Amino acid sequence: MTGAASIGRLSAAFPAALLPLRLETCFAKDGSRLQLLIRAYPDQIHQDTHEPELTDAEREWGEHFWVQQWRAGGDGDREREAWAQLAARFGAPRAAWIARVLRPDTSPTGRTRPSPTATS
Repeated sequence: MTGAASIGRLSAAFPAALLPLRLETCFAKDGSRLQLLIRAYPDQIHQDTHEPELTDAEREWGEHFWVQQWRAGGDGDREREAWAQLAARFGAPRAAWIARVLRPDTSPTGRTRPSPTATS
């Protein structure tokens, strides 16, 4: 039975997992014939992890992000620029975590941060 025919017999009712393999190959002589020998070893499965602790660099850049947000004063372009800088450095998912963990209740000067809907 060919590989294509075998795949066609699989049922969608049962999940199939394709796990990573590390392949090692070498040629061996068998009399006058050359053979390709293949060894397959199970490889580590990739898994994403989440480290709740921040590194020194993450803390520094996260604090810088919030200072820039405060200084933007509601200017959407400047706020997006501050976010883009943090996300470019650490990736969007990690940058979101950094910003969430370091979100201040007050401005760098100690004043309560105005709500975005507040008017002057």
